[in-house]
Amino acid sequence: MSEPKYPNSVLFQQLERFFSPAADWESCEMPMSTPEFFEKIHEVLPGYFEDSERIREILEAAHYQYAFNENNKKYYWLVNPPILNPSY
Repeated sequence: MSEPKYPNSVLFQQLERFFSPAADWESCEMPMSTPEFFEKIHEVLPGYFEDSERIREILEAAHYQYAFNENNKKYYWLVNPPILNPSY
């Protein structure tokens, strides 16, 4: 297997520019199914991730929650828009 194009630290930084992990359903603003989330990641970060398995590894390492929705019996990634630092 070849070396990844980008180290994990770079991928974490890039993900945080667009998505912030939510701790639970109550604090989640934009839950996304795996296909939706991975498609969005490839859209906003073209060329950063070689494959979906690498995305999953990074999300799990960065503590993004993958939670079950009791209402529709499906799993979702619990994400929020990025936390923007205030300008001073």
